[in-house]
Amino acid sequence: MKTIARVILLGIVGNDPDCKQSKSGMPVVSFPVATMTKRKSPNGDPVDVTLWHNVVAFGKQADNIQKIVAKGSKIYIDGTIDYQEYQDNQGNKKMATKIICNDFSAVSKSEYQQSKAQLESVGNKKTEDDFFSDIPF
Repeated sequence: MKTIARVILLGIVGNDPDCKQSKSGMPVVSFPVATMTKRKSPNGDPVDVTLWHNVVAFGKQADNIQKIVAKGSKIYIDGTIDYQEYQDNQGNKKMATKIICNDFSAVSKSEYQQSKAQLESVGNKKTEDDFFSDIPF
């Protein structure tokens, strides 16, 4: 059986991409992307919540992102989820989640608004709270 860990983000870049090189000389960029979701407040009112995603790109993708993307840019990311375990300075185990960028597109303001509306209208309208309330534990 095949499995998949694909992520599609449509959001806003939080900082200019941080550009580095791997030990082998391959370009690597990392940058945060903000997306918005709705959640219920303790009194039941819907509130907007900003979610931050750490995005990493390599090679040609990294070069292109470095040239095109800046803080405040609207961006479409097609990528995969990567989990990395590490130890902090005190020896505690920590987990980091990153989105590995496989493809991206800079998006104009009008394209962003249109794509956001289309994505919001697709699929089940259940909120995250509705989803988790169905889990019996």
